[in-house]
Amino acid sequence: MDGIQAQIVDGQSGLLIDDPRDLKGFAAAIGELLADSAFAERIGKAARQRVRERFLAVGRLREYVELVASLL
Repeated sequence: MDGIQAQIVDGQSGLLIDDPRDLKGFAAAIGELLADSAFAERIGKAARQRVRERFLAVGRLREYVELVASLL
């Protein structure tokens, strides 16, 4: 799995829409976030945490250091 599907867990760290041309689906997802600010806040915090843990350079650097250490 690549791209946005690798970055977002639907309903946990974002909302995914199956068809990017589905304007009604997009509007429904936005409406869901606007209607429930607590849910929007939870999903936003989860998204930030997921990015910190999986996608920032510091995390990748740690993985490279561990790899090099295991090879030595």
